[in-house]
Amino acid sequence: PTYAVAFGLWFMGRVLSEGGLSRLRGGLLVGGVALAVLSPWMVRNSVVLGRPIMTTTHGGYTLWLANNPVYYCEVVEGHDSAWRGESLDRWQQATDAEMDRLHLTGEVARDQWLSQHAREFIRANPQRFARACLYRGLAFWSIWPGRSAGIGVPFPVLLLIAGGYAALWIAGVVATFRVIRSGEWRGLLPAFCLIVGFFSVHLVYWTDARMRAPIMPAVAVLVAVGFSGQNRDVTEKPTDSKAG
Repeated sequence: PTYAVAFGLWFMGRVLSEGGLSRLRGGLLVGGVALAVLSPWMVRNSVVLGRPIMTTTHGGYTLWLANNPVYYCEVVEGHDSAWRGESLDRWQQATDAEMDRLHLTGEVARDQWLSQHAREFIRANPQRFARACLYRGLAFWSIWPGRSAGIGVPFPVLLLIAGGYAALWIAGVVATFRVIRSGEWRGLLPAFCLIVGFFSVHLVYWTDARMRAPIMPAVAVLVAVGFSGQNRDVTEKPTDSKAG
């Protein structure tokens, strides 16, 4: 589902930046190819679940996982750097018990209930939700490995990991400014849209540093282009060596 958001951003950016409606054809072609690739999955879901679901029936769970009173109290507003396993297990068991009490069966029904439950909680707690979005945004770009990832790892190694990510993020910011200034940002529009799309979705849905894994190739390309030393003014015209 997150890639769909990135594609939507790319499609709008392409239309707005490269000639308006005349660029619709290319975007629609890419969308058509993507739909063709997904069509067997949609057929399968139509047969098995009764609906031609294009993506997943897991979205409601990940939305409720990131927006529930236990997580807010213990992690977002508490002192825990991560949701402890015992608490998470109790929360999952309580959620499953509530759905069983309501006689909700099947992936689709449970997904819809979880999504509705999460949205109701968000509407009832707008300020807490805003704070949670900030927390998730910081977690998405965190330079420090999570608690479970750091177990048994020597502290100097953790410092090296954090230093490496910090250097990469700084390089990414500098490269972004260089690419925009050089006018080459249109060629990197898919990379920008992938990064922004994933980050935007994970401001709302469940987030930790693992969720940025799909954008790391885009970050690498952005940094490589930004520091390639080959940027030049795109309006510059080649000089005729025979002139003069």
